[in-house]
Amino acid sequence: MSNIISSTDWLNFIWTLHNKVRNGKGIKLTGLGALNEINNFLLILFLSRKLKYYDLDKTCSLEYMYETFCSLEAEQKEKKLKDPNYQNYKKLHEHYCDTTNEDCVLIKLINNDIIKKYLKNDVTVICSLCDNNETGRTILDIFKYMYEHFQNIAKNNGIEDINKLSIDDFCFDAFGNAYEKFKQQSCEDSGKTTGQHFTPVIAKEYIIN
Repeated sequence: MSNIISSTDWLNFIWTLHNKVRNGKGIKLTGLGALNEINNFLLILFLSRKLKYYDLDKTCSLEYMYETFCSLEAEQKEKKLKDPNYQNYKKLHEHYCDTTNEDCVLIKLINNDIIKKYLKNDVTVICSLCDNNETGRTILDIFKYMYEHFQNIAKNNGIEDINKLSIDDFCFDAFGNAYEKFKQQSCEDSGKTTGQHFTPVIAKEYIIN
């Protein structure tokens, strides 16, 4: 089942991520800053299918972060505790991108022996969202959207749940076409004038393989 996500579907999905990043809490991002964060979220989405290959534990997966911090069960747990120090968006921020936490997901990616071969420098992954835990509200909203979006795609195509989606199900030809259109529309001619290219490196690897 290799054509369950079209280029149009991908383009709409990426634009939704873009709007959520640009209108997020704690920081306002535009241009390359917003694009870098979108690339990070896409990286998490794709890596979640290949954790064993990259020798990453389940805490780096989209599924884990959704279930632990973003799901209805996580929301109910937060309300039940009634603890102002236990707020899911703060916990997610700490887990995902707070670089004062050496075990945060983005630090794990930077220190991963395989992934770092595809990164020109740490700035590629360390994000603008790391210094302000209010941005955790945006991260939570985006991970919730990403997980539930692909969960719905899985179920609508007769696949039990998101964990059963394979790498092939993500249709990287369609993704590549959509990403190039998004890049052109969002950055206009900035890529031509700066000489920068924005296709996520992890996506390049999958496409090449």
